[in-house]
Amino acid sequence: MRTNITHPLPVDTFKSLAGVQKPNSVSLYLPMFKKGKEQNQEMGPATLKTQINELEKILSLNGLKNQMMAEYLAPIKALVADRELWRNPSDGLAIFLNEQSGLQYYQLPISFEKTTYVGDHFYLLPLFQLYQVNGQYYILELSQDHVKLYQADRYGLQDLFIEMHAPEQLEEAVGYDYKQKSLQFRTGQAGFAQGAFHGHGEGKDDEKKELLKFFKEIDKAVNKTLDANKAPLLIAGVSRWHSLYEEVNTYSKLYKEPLVGDPEFKNKGQLHKESWKLIRPYFEETLRNKIAGFKDQEHLEITSHQISDILPATENGRVDTLFIKKGADLFGTYGPKKCLILDSEKTTKNKSLLNKAALDTFQKGGHVYVLEQEDMPFPRRAVNALFRY
Repeated sequence: MRTNITHPLPVDTFKSLAGVQKPNSVSLYLPMFKKGKEQNQEMGPATLKTQINELEKILSLNGLKNQMMAEYLAPIKALVADRELWRNPSDGLAIFLNEQSGLQYYQLPISFEKTTYVGDHFYLLPLFQLYQVNGQYYILELSQDHVKLYQADRYGLQDLFIEMHAPEQLEEAVGYDYKQKSLQFRTGQAGFAQGAFHGHGEGKDDEKKELLKFFKEIDKAVNKTLDANKAPLLIAGVSRWHSLYEEVNTYSKLYKEPLVGDPEFKNKGQLHKESWKLIRPYFEETLRNKIAGFKDQEHLEITSHQISDILPATENGRVDTLFIKKGADLFGTYGPKKCLILDSEKTTKNKSLLNKAALDTFQKGGHVYVLEQEDMPFPRRAVNALFRY
């Protein structure tokens, strides 16, 4: 579990890979076995050896002689014997090689299908899953003796050290006689974590006032720490604290649902996993809206599922959103005069047309989603596009 918010493959790295134009550029994808490390140390190298054999056949067809090929592929062959690589696996491994940039490889949180690709560019279509349905959010952990604020996204979280601006404990905000009053209140009563503030009573009213005072101080610190940020803020704490915090909250994007439970007893990996599961629908809203937009206009010229229409539109920057069926591809050639020839499989003379469409869309500022077939707007086609105009 990362304790920071570093993306597993930063966008700048992706852009660098996307900009490569060099003959015999190699792209390899293979699954790793994160839950079975011993299995991974056998299966991973064996899979990579198979892919190296495939590469040798392809590069031979491209005209590389044996000695030149051996030198070129040596960095990939060295990975087969890299024990540390296979001993500490992620879900998948992506490997890139060409004469310009040398060897680059990344362990990533995607279980890739085994893929071997050679072209005058890198094959990056499987990587788009890393960038869809993601975004920044915040987690505010609240308990009487513990206050923490984290910045988070799909891949990790990091501490923002709110204690620099806020009381860490309730008694710091309301005075050190709080514990004594709290003990008196709890004699014969349920504590706030279990009970609610229904009805009246001096003990209940006093504790509610003190908690509200505490939360006001936290709210000030949250706004000071986050400034004018518009990312959603998720409260992690016992369920009653969320509704009470809402009474004093002035941050504009407080998330509607709390992460229920005492955060002091959650490790950070568990906290991140549970928080992302809870807030993921918020970040899926853009995707849902794009799918709805396609379906609402499916019979108009602003949508298409024909690759012959989509390729020129991606080049011209007309594509707002491109939906690609996971595991699907279309191969062929697409010339400068917009001449499209489709082939039944990858050859040394053609390229992945879906990879080209995805990269053109991405580089022109459009959205790219790789989806399961049942999630596609028009599931009977490998690619759907929603145009800007």
